Amino acid sequence: MYYRIHQFDFTSVMRKARPNNFTYSGLVALYKYLTEYEEQAEANLELDPIALCCEFSEYKSKLEAIQDLYIDGDPNEIELDIICTFGNGRIIVRNE
Repeated sequence: MYYRIHQFDFTSVMRKARPNNFTYSGLVALYKYLTEYEEQAEANLELDPIALCCEFSEYKSKLEAIQDLYIDGDPNEIELDIICTFGNGRIIVRNE
């Protein structure tokens, strides 16, 4: 069975399950990314808030993400899998 989740439903479910993982703007950006992915891949994704919170993280900046994800190494040489940017430089990255 398949049920189309709209942006309001997505943000509500995510905020209820994991209220501190993403800002509202971050959830909207993630929803847009996931729906675009579904269209391009011609696939249906399952809405699993825990899995999405494990796979993606929101940061205020690239520097914040690097500091959180990488303890060692030159920050200039670190590659992040940034899936989208929004707001004032905020990013969502795919966790490795």
